[in-house]
Amino acid sequence: MITLRLRVWGLVQGVGFRFYTKRLADQLQINGMVKNKIDASVEIIVQDTPERAYAFVDRVKTSPPSPYAKIRTSTIEIIENEPIYKGFSIYY
Repeated sequence: MITLRLRVWGLVQGVGFRFYTKRLADQLQINGMVKNKIDASVEIIVQDTPERAYAFVDRVKTSPPSPYAKIRTSTIEIIENEPIYKGFSIYY
């Protein structure tokens, strides 16, 4: 199992981005969470096999939830010592 932290910036808040991410994660049975950050970015934590986790990240980055959502930049990192997630949640 791998845990990835994806941060995306752009027009990603107020356009259904978190709900789209959760729906996609539920469809693909991915564990993790998504939340808005104070700097107007969205943080996504993904836990799965490396292949499935990176495929999910690619899908999130290339399939915006609405025509209004625009990812301008993103970062991805492998993180350690993260709690184990069961299912996928939206954090507020």
